[in-house]
Amino acid sequence: MAAIEEVRDAIEAAQADRETAQAAGHMAAFRAIFIHIVEPLNAQEQRMLLDPGPDTTEYALALRVLDDGMVAVGAAHTPRCAARAAALRALLGQRPVTPPATVNPDIPPEPPVPSLDRPEPPPAGVPGRFVAARRTLPKIVIYVDAEGREVLREGGSRSWRNNNPGNIRKGSFTENAGAIGDDGAFAIFPDEETGFAAIVALLRTPSYAPLSLRDAIFRYAPPSENQSDHYLAFVIQHSGVGREHVLRDIGAAALKRVARAIRDMEGWTPGAERPNAPASVVMSGGGVSGAAAAAQEWMAVAEREAALPERDRSAWPDPGENPRILEYFRVAAAWFEPGDGDETDWCAAFVNWCLIQSGHVGTDHPGARSFFWNRKGQFLRLPGPVKGAIGVIRRSPPTVDDAWESGHGHVGFVTSFTTTQVTLLGGNQTRTVRRQTYPMEERDAQGRVTSRFVAFLMPVMN
Repeated sequence: MAAIEEVRDAIEAAQADRETAQAAGHMAAFRAIFIHIVEPLNAQEQRMLLDPGPDTTEYALALRVLDDGMVAVGAAHTPRCAARAAALRALLGQRPVTPPATVNPDIPPEPPVPSLDRPEPPPAGVPGRFVAARRTLPKIVIYVDAEGREVLREGGSRSWRNNNPGNIRKGSFTENAGAIGDDGAFAIFPDEETGFAAIVALLRTPSYAPLSLRDAIFRYAPPSENQSDHYLAFVIQHSGVGREHVLRDIGAAALKRVARAIRDMEGWTPGAERPNAPASVVMSGGGVSGAAAAAQEWMAVAEREAALPERDRSAWPDPGENPRILEYFRVAAAWFEPGDGDETDWCAAFVNWCLIQSGHVGTDHPGARSFFWNRKGQFLRLPGPVKGAIGVIRRSPPTVDDAWESGHGHVGFVTSFTTTQVTLLGGNQTRTVRRQTYPMEERDAQGRVTSRFVAFLMPVMN
């Protein structure tokens, strides 16, 4: 049932807002979120397990709870609830009226590893323990260690991609159990051992420990979503624990057998794992070739976006937020984002999104300067513009910052050029996806450079 998943996501969002309020010492908001949002949504979820209504009806009911609750509590304390309300409005075909406080509330404003916002490439060598993870495309999860080395997992089962053998949903429990991210619904753990330990820890919580094995499995895998009887029979057969045995009474060894049976029932199918860099860079260690012949792949994606109706491809006037632009950030620059909704400079997120959608490697960074950095060696620097290449503009470049560690710029795909100007197809060009022409260099009245093209790049062969 799609509706019950949306209600549960809304509950999780409200609980996350409560935890933020509690951590900040806003106890009145902490209590009010529970009274006005969590309790009504919990009641809706319980009723839906017995007597679900049509999805659109359930969406509307949950949206009303969120809207009324946010009015009662205050927008400053409910950014994640606001994001869920926007998602429900999209499902109902309504225009958003309550924007999230940031581009995506679940994306932090600072990178999990400082080196991700630095021009230097990560150190060579085998990655250490992962400290953060995120999902980009539906079957791709990227992990990063404390030194900024990234590893990509693709394909396989969801449990394998997430190092989550129990397919445990994200939330405060999984954060306390060592989760380093989520895929939107389920937690991502740094390794299989931590994920398995989370199953055992969950079965020891007050929500499960007093239950019989039968009741515990029916809670873990409810009949509304699973064949619970079959699930229970599998766990009994593979753990040797009886259906009426109470979990807190069966001992540590037996509890681990139950956890292993849950892991086996959920499935664990490995996929492909590799560094998050073009395959040609990983395999060759240098001497890679450019993918100019494949430029039509990312250009086709960009052209499709430019052909959308103007509203669908443009930043919206306040208080609205264009969900398509927010998706550019979530997929292409989800380690961190600077805030300000769809009014943030989103040219880099758009170019990265087009590259990822066409099977190439982006920069995983929201700034145009990340293309200039070329931290993963995923681009070849060209002597000048070429159709299909990536053009990078630096604005008001300081003379003391050759590495471009900070500051603004712009990036887009080259569609045509002369000796004095370049036309780019890009995002955030007059607040929309379109073609726009830029001079090779601009100077102010005193002759100082205010902007110039500093790089033309071609993705390497992937």
